[in-house]
Amino acid sequence: MFKRNKNVIALDIGSTYTKVVIGSLHHLKAEDQSLKPLRIKNMFKFETPKKHERTERQGEKNFFVPHFDENKLIVELKKHLNDYGVKTKNIALVLGGDRYITRDIYIPKVQEEKIRDMLTFEIEEYLPVSVEEYVIDYTIQAEVEREGSPQYKLLVAALEKKEAKYYYDFLKRSGFTPVLLDAQFNALSKLIPYIDSANGNKIETLNMTIACVDIGAKYIDVSLFEKGKLELNRSIDNVMTNQPQDMPIEQLDFDRSQANVLSNIERIFKFYTSRSSKNSIDHVLLYGGGAGDQIFVEALKNQLNQPVTVIDQAQQIECINSYKDELFHYLTAIAILIRR
Repeated sequence: MFKRNKNVIALDIGSTYTKVVIGSLHHLKAEDQSLKPLRIKNMFKFETPKKHERTERQGEKNFFVPHFDENKLIVELKKHLNDYGVKTKNIALVLGGDRYITRDIYIPKVQEEKIRDMLTFEIEEYLPVSVEEYVIDYTIQAEVEREGSPQYKLLVAALEKKEAKYYYDFLKRSGFTPVLLDAQFNALSKLIPYIDSANGNKIETLNMTIACVDIGAKYIDVSLFEKGKLELNRSIDNVMTNQPQDMPIEQLDFDRSQANVLSNIERIFKFYTSRSSKNSIDHVLLYGGGAGDQIFVEALKNQLNQPVTVIDQAQQIECINSYKDELFHYLTAIAILIRR
């Protein structure tokens, strides 16, 4: 049994930076209306070592190849953990939404313990995957009436088993004890109640529709939450930074690539609002490394013409030893520490 007060290393391996948060698992009860502050012991980041050499197994179907240099990343991680005096070996990993295939699926209302069995039989009708090759998870978004009978609306996420196994084995052989693997959007859904006050301003995250935009170096994750419940998740390429390395500088068109990203984000918003006349987006929260780009943030505000907040501080999140006013770098890693 995992003790709740034990420290955990929360790990978010980005394409540019690896973010690390040290804290204990924080168990959130659905009926708890008065949240206790989420206390973080340390936060730090370092450049993710790139994998440059091509491996012999890179083309093998059943072998997952990460985007980072395994040995260099572990050496750097352990160095920082040692510098901060972190002794725990318990580690939790969060993966970006781009690693998952997600779909909205409707199934007849059944007892919750039977949902997974039902998905096992029906999943291949909705997702282009084989059950044997993927880890399947889901969240119940709502109970609805369809075709004259009560049904559950589910958000189903599928991750390749070879990728899940790779990360488990990688962390295990590196001397850690893997305790959690979660998707970015699923972890974020637990964090929503803790960011109802950002940068000193009250934001009713549980009473309105919030768009959370994670601006990563390679991908941008867009998650829409209606009254705290995840309604939609999409990932798009960040073409502002995904330019070919050997392209001459005079050929780079950053204005055009920025416009492309802004248009794709707006298109996701319009897809959500077009599904129902009642759908609207009340506030946009930005996080991830790209949230520090003030030019892009201002351009997004102008494109969407609605409130946009870069999360520098959150009243319910406290870092004891190393808090800096750049919380947006660490939100994804922090989120995995919250469990229901």
